[in-house]
Amino acid sequence: MRKIDKGFSLIELIVVIGIIGALVGALAVSVGSMFSQRAQQTATSAAALISKCKITSMSRAGDISLRFYKNADGNIIGDYYENGSIVQTHILGASSVVQDPPDVYISFARATGALRIFGNAPTAAPANATETIVFTSGGKGYAIDIATSTGRHAVTRR
Repeated sequence: MRKIDKGFSLIELIVVIGIIGALVGALAVSVGSMFSQRAQQTATSAAALISKCKITSMSRAGDISLRFYKNADGNIIGDYYENGSIVQTHILGASSVVQDPPDVYISFARATGALRIFGNAPTAAPANATETIVFTSGGKGYAIDIATSTGRHAVTRR
């Protein structure tokens, strides 16, 4: 009588499970980096808007300020104000990005470039030597640290 083998051997099954595990691991890493990329892009766009606000504040008379917040769709928005009126609105980040603090106003002193307003109200004075806005997505975050005395800012990974 002839024996017919049907099915998989234990070695074949272990090899297939190992390959599937490696593919799932690679997929998890790429999905995580995709979401953290959104936080990095949001932080970079916000930093560019902060630079514009500081430069304009120091070169023109008038009140120049920014506001970062989430709109009804969950997107992070950057409103650029001149003399209390919105001049430009920028969509900085998608709804998957979390901002901390969730609503922040920023303004710089004309004479020195120092941070004049930082907080959740249009008149909030900075409280620390360095103020920070953090954008997080996919478990990774990027922060904008703003020096109160000089207004200098940089994006760093958290």
